[in-house]
Amino acid sequence: MSWPSDGDPASGSPAQDDQHQPITIASLGTFDPNGHLVSFTRENQEQALRLLTVPFESLPRLPAFAPLFGYTTEWQKNRVALTLAEMSGGAQRVVMPLEAEAIAFHASKRCSKMTWIPPTTLAIAAYFTQAGRTTFRFPFYTPGASFSPTYFPSRSMPFLKGTPAARAWHVVRFGAYGTLSYIMVRGFIYSFAQSSFVVGILKDERLHTLRESVFAKRREQLEKGGVPMGASRRGADNEAQGTSAQRWQPRVGQVQAQTPRAAPPPQDAPQGDDLFLFDDASPVAPSQQQPSPRPSGTTTSASSEGSAWERIRQQARAEASVWNRGDQQDGEAPGGRRRTEQYTYVPGEQKTATAREQAQREFDAMLERERRGEGNGGGRM
Repeated sequence: MSWPSDGDPASGSPAQDDQHQPITIASLGTFDPNGHLVSFTRENQEQALRLLTVPFESLPRLPAFAPLFGYTTEWQKNRVALTLAEMSGGAQRVVMPLEAEAIAFHASKRCSKMTWIPPTTLAIAAYFTQAGRTTFRFPFYTPGASFSPTYFPSRSMPFLKGTPAARAWHVVRFGAYGTLSYIMVRGFIYSFAQSSFVVGILKDERLHTLRESVFAKRREQLEKGGVPMGASRRGADNEAQGTSAQRWQPRVGQVQAQTPRAAPPPQDAPQGDDLFLFDDASPVAPSQQQPSPRPSGTTTSASSEGSAWERIRQQARAEASVWNRGDQQDGEAPGGRRRTEQYTYVPGEQKTATAREQAQREFDAMLERERRGEGNGGGRM
């Protein structure tokens, strides 16, 4: 078969062109619904190579040393055909001849770069092996004074002795450096080759239509499938959080409703001008004090007409009753059981509490004496 040249597009009969051109992308391999290549056989490779309208030998060739490391022309053909099938699957259509030529060109350049992995690895391993020859240095390790290179693998179990043992140690060192170098060199060169291939595909004007087709298919897949997986997962998490919040919200309200609240102390504080009668310790009788004028329409109970001391005593008794009820409630545990926890005073706090109680008793006694004096002698001017 003779390949048609670029300058003679009419060479070759139309019947032969239709016979060799694949009709659908099914002949290029097996693809999943998203256009990803699943399987690729020898027949698929032959069909993909027939997309080229130029001889395969016109593409960038492999270096001369490539066959020494297993990189042959057949390997290059397989990689180029595989790339053509993958690009057709991404666009979900068979690539055009001009597009196939551009893809094959960039894929061949990528293959040429990848063939440099073995020689670069060997060169680096040989350099480090020779550099540490006198000390028998290994990667990240240098043997100590007890090491004897004339015994291999050890002095207690010598498989080789003398010069053969030293050579065996150098071979092991070369293998260690070669393994480490291969891991590093392969990652670097492969990344460089792949990046160059992607840049070439994105900048080649012959692939403008193909790029638009691939991008359109990707957008269509996203629209059919909805939001991406990451966004859908975030939406599901937010919905779960909202459901959890709604589930816990009534429980929080129930807890708040069931929580007992302490009754506020009685609001018996004086109002109006009584706020300024803070110094009621004078011996003036309450009957001699002029009541403060109150706004019209305000009713005052009989208990609030007493002296300020009466109101203080009433407030103290109300607070004491509230605290007693609270202590009784706190003393009863759920289920009717009596709590046994008691508060223990430290010495300093106990002394302070005793002094406070003593002062309170003395103050109450003074008030009682004052009241008895008022009742017997009447008000003093």
